[in-house]
Amino acid sequence: MAEGRISPALPDLTDLREPDLCPTALSFRMTEDDAMSFEELTADRACLGPILILEDESLIALDFETFLEGEGHAVLGPFRSPDQALEALESRTPGVAILDANLGGETSGEVARALEVRGVPYLYVTGGTVDFVGSSLPPGPVLQKPVNLSEMLSALHGLAQERRGR
Repeated sequence: MAEGRISPALPDLTDLREPDLCPTALSFRMTEDDAMSFEELTADRACLGPILILEDESLIALDFETFLEGEGHAVLGPFRSPDQALEALESRTPGVAILDANLGGETSGEVARALEVRGVPYLYVTGGTVDFVGSSLPPGPVLQKPVNLSEMLSALHGLAQERRGR
């Protein structure tokens, strides 16, 4: 019996304007009598859409990007400044976002507010205190640096599921 997957040609996920659009793949099985059965699968158990990354520390941004892409997710960014992220939001809408709370003297508050207007869930990452995030930024989940990447991905899935009302 042969098994495998067929992935149709998909658009560049960074250009999708619908964060709920999930790529799909076909799973197939060949039985002994050469019959083929197909099953459509979502590419991810809770499709996240493109993930916006706003992080001013290059190594951390690269770590996030590499991990997320390795897990099969499209990344929008990473962006080093709020202005860069806001410019990208003029033409693209991510499914979820990761925002560094403190960007070398600036905060990610303006980007968080722009995401809220678009209905895009986000979480903060910070090397500072959680109190700083809670007192100076719009509310959102906070992960402390150094971030456990698997926990971050689980948190993003949770945000996407909450957004869909699951």
